[in-house]
Amino acid sequence: MSEQLQHLLDVGDRARIQVLPSSCGFFGGLTGSFRLLSFADRTPRVECEHAGGSVLVSDAAEVRRLTSVFSELSGWAYDFRTSSELIREVMHGYAVEEE
Repeated sequence: MSEQLQHLLDVGDRARIQVLPSSCGFFGGLTGSFRLLSFADRTPRVECEHAGGSVLVSDAAEVRRLTSVFSELSGWAYDFRTSSELIREVMHGYAVEEE
């Protein structure tokens, strides 16, 4: 597990990594992961993952809705610096357990 957490820290300069505080409770947008995909030469899409695989969403209204969900989640999440510190704390706990 500590290797996976280290990987999150390593990709932080290429991807937005933010931790949601547990105090935000359950949110409907957390039923699975999704990625917003932007292109210079075509309309945006969203890739939504689920237990059986993933689906590529191209419907404009659904893409707007999921973009709004992403914005709301980002507003609730810790910034990258705080998120990185929390990931390091958790990673340290796993490293101690693995020794």
